[in-house]
Amino acid sequence: MQPLLDEFNQLCLAQGYDAALDLMLNLPLAATKADSSLYRLLSKWGEYQRLVDMGEQLAAGRGATLNPQNRHVVLGNLGFAYDMLGNFREALRYHQMVKTLVVQNASSGMELGPDADITSLSALASTYHSLGQYKRAMSYSQQVLDKIGGDVSQLIKTGALTIQGAIHSAVGQSRQALNFHEQVYQIAQGLSNSDILSQAIANLGHAYLELAQHEQAFGYLQLAYEMRRQSGGKGALYDSLVSFGTYYSRLGDYEQARSYADQALSLAEQLGSLHKKAVALHNIAHIHMRQERFEQAVVANEAALQLTVLSGDSNAEAAAHSNVGYNLLRLDRPVEAADHYRQGLTIAEQNDQHLIKASILGGFGLLNLYRGDGKAAVRYLKQALAIFVDTDADGQLSTVWHHLGEAYQQVGSSTIALSCYYKALALREAIRYPLIGETHREIAKLELTLLPNVKTKIKAQAERNAKRADWRPYAEAEVLT
Repeated sequence: MQPLLDEFNQLCLAQGYDAALDLMLNLPLAATKADSSLYRLLSKWGEYQRLVDMGEQLAAGRGATLNPQNRHVVLGNLGFAYDMLGNFREALRYHQMVKTLVVQNASSGMELGPDADITSLSALASTYHSLGQYKRAMSYSQQVLDKIGGDVSQLIKTGALTIQGAIHSAVGQSRQALNFHEQVYQIAQGLSNSDILSQAIANLGHAYLELAQHEQAFGYLQLAYEMRRQSGGKGALYDSLVSFGTYYSRLGDYEQARSYADQALSLAEQLGSLHKKAVALHNIAHIHMRQERFEQAVVANEAALQLTVLSGDSNAEAAAHSNVGYNLLRLDRPVEAADHYRQGLTIAEQNDQHLIKASILGGFGLLNLYRGDGKAAVRYLKQALAIFVDTDADGQLSTVWHHLGEAYQQVGSSTIALSCYYKALALREAIRYPLIGETHREIAKLELTLLPNVKTKIKAQAERNAKRADWRPYAEAEVLT
C-alpha cells in the first residue's frame, strides 16, 4: 500500500488531482478483495485522519485542475471523514459546500450525477443528527425519502431510513425506530454489502434493547459483532463494543459492562475520534455512577464534556452537563450541580432536544428534593413527566414517577405519593429495571404507614415488598440520558 500512497502524494504535488482521486477510489488492490480500493480499505481500518489529509490535498486544487464531478466527490468524502472523527462542525461545512456545488451546477444545466442531490441531503441529515439538531436532520432525511424513486440506489434509501430510525430512537420513540430499522434490514438482505447488513442488524439490537427485550437484543448485537469482527472494520467494531457495554449495564452486570467500555475507549483512541472517545468516557462514568463511585464518575463525565465541546455535538454536550450535574449533586455539591443543569438546559432548548430537556428537568426536581423544597421538585418533575410520557423511554419515565413519589411525600401527600410509586413499579417490573428494589421499599413503607388496620393479606403484600427491596443493592435512581 505504501507505494500507492507515495504515488498519490506525487500526483498531488504535480497538481494531477483527478488522477490522484482515480488512484484513491478506483484502483483495485491485488492483495485484497477485488472490489477493494485505497479509499475503502483506509475507511475500514479507521484511518480517517489519513483520509482527511488526502482529501485536503485534493481539495487544495480549488477547482483549478479538479473537474466539478471529482470536486463534488472529494468534498463529500472529506465530510464523511470528519464525521467519522467526530468533528461534526467541520463535517457540516464540507457537506454544505457539496450541497451548494450541486445547486450551482444544476442551475447551469450540468448535473453531477443522478443521485448527487439526494446524496448531499442524506449527508446533511446524518451530520445534523450527530449534532443533536433533530428537526433539521428529520427535514433533510424526509426530503431524501420524498425524492427517492424506483431507479434510485437502494443504498441511499437505506441511509435515509437509518437516519429516520436513529432520530426516533434519540427522541425516545423506540417502537417507531424499530419499524425503520426493520425496513433497512429487509433491503440490506438483498444487497451485497456486509457493512450495511451488519449495521442494520446492530440497529435492530439497539432498538430491542431500548424496548427492554433483552434476549432479542443480545441475539442481534452478537450477530452484528461476529460479522464486524470478521470484516476487520475498526469503526464498526467499536460500535459493537459500546453496544455490549450498554447491554450489560442495563442488566446490572457492571464488571462486564466496564470491560467492554474500556475496550471501546482504547479503540476510540486508536481511531482518533473525539465523538467515539466521548461516548466511551460517558459510558465509563455511567458505570461508576451506578456503583456509587461519584468522584470517578465526575472525572470521566468532565473529560467527556470537554470532547463534546470540541466535536460540536450539542446533543452529547447537553447530556454531559446533565450527567456531571447529577454526580455533583450526589457528592453534595448542589451549587455546581445547578450550574451544569442550567447550561445543559439552555443547550437542549436551543436545539429542540426534548428527551435531554426532560432529563435535566428531572435533575432540577432531584436537586430541589435534596434541598427539601418538595413543591419545586413536584413542579419540575411534572414538566419532565409531560415530555417522557410521549416517548418509549420507560426507564427514565419510571425514575420520574419514583422521584415524584418522593416529592409528594415531602409535601405531605402520601396517598398521591403511593400512586406514583405504583406507576414506577409497574414500569420497572415490565422492563426488569435494575433499581426496582428502591421502589418496592418505598411502597412497603407507605402501605404499612397509611394502612395500619388493613387486612392481613395487604399487610403481607407490604412485607413482601419490603423484602423484595433487597434483591438489588440500594442505589439512588438516576435522571440521566
